[in-house]
Amino acid sequence: MLLGISQPASAEPGFTTARDTKRLRAEIRRGLRRAEFALHYRPRLDLQTGSVRGAEAKLGWPGRIGGVLPAYSFLSVADGSELINQLGAFALAQACADALLWGGLRVSVGVSARQLMSGPLHEQIAAAIGCSGLPAHCLEVKLSETVLTDVDTETLLALSALRDLGIGVALDEFGTGWASMRLLQQLPLTSLKLARSMVRELPGNREDAAVLAAVVQAGHALGLTVVADGIETQEQLACLTGLGCDEGQGQLFSRKLSAAQVRGFATYHDETCSAVRSTPQTRDERALPH
Repeated sequence: MLLGISQPASAEPGFTTARDTKRLRAEIRRGLRRAEFALHYRPRLDLQTGSVRGAEAKLGWPGRIGGVLPAYSFLSVADGSELINQLGAFALAQACADALLWGGLRVSVGVSARQLMSGPLHEQIAAAIGCSGLPAHCLEVKLSETVLTDVDTETLLALSALRDLGIGVALDEFGTGWASMRLLQQLPLTSLKLARSMVRELPGNREDAAVLAAVVQAGHALGLTVVADGIETQEQLACLTGLGCDEGQGQLFSRKLSAAQVRGFATYHDETCSAVRSTPQTRDERALPH
């Protein structure tokens, strides 16, 4: 479930038996030794101003000899072993090193339940921040909603220890599981990331819009930054902006970018938005320029 991936290993035909899983895990170990894994990024924008706030890291395996696999396939296989901790350590270290070059932008990195509860996540984050020199507030880790639906004292202590490092903690894919507003009150979170399914039918689906408005209001009441994922149209953007959603990401803004491209993308957007804000606009001109 690293980096927001939670699909089962059986979702990829060809890796459904114990023998297949063993073989893929051996490939992952070899890939780690050969530095075959890499990160790409999805920019996250302030929906009210259009400026770039940061980027979300996604782990890929472009160097795999046998061809490209969907990320969920190899990550879900790794999640059943110590490999998820090794992949997680790589993602955190690389993301922090990349974000240091972005001039204060935040990087968001998904982590798994195994990393949180039985792995050295606290030490991995401290090492990634310390070795890269990235300010702690520029790192956010996100956990899937399904990971945090049954929260016990151990989980709360682990999350609180992460917050003590000064990093952000986001609840990912909110709206796909059973997490409640009461749960949000208990967790030491800084951000709430809405699932794509909550955005997909906007603005036409009035029920979805009403639910989303309530979630945004509740998130703000708890002091959380509310982030929308999967924004693909100007109409969705206008609806989310009108509902008060803070940040968003999706195909409307950008394709996936390399670490080097994120800085240029942010500079261009910030300059463009500054120019637009200096020009008088009508009340109806709410779409984000890009």
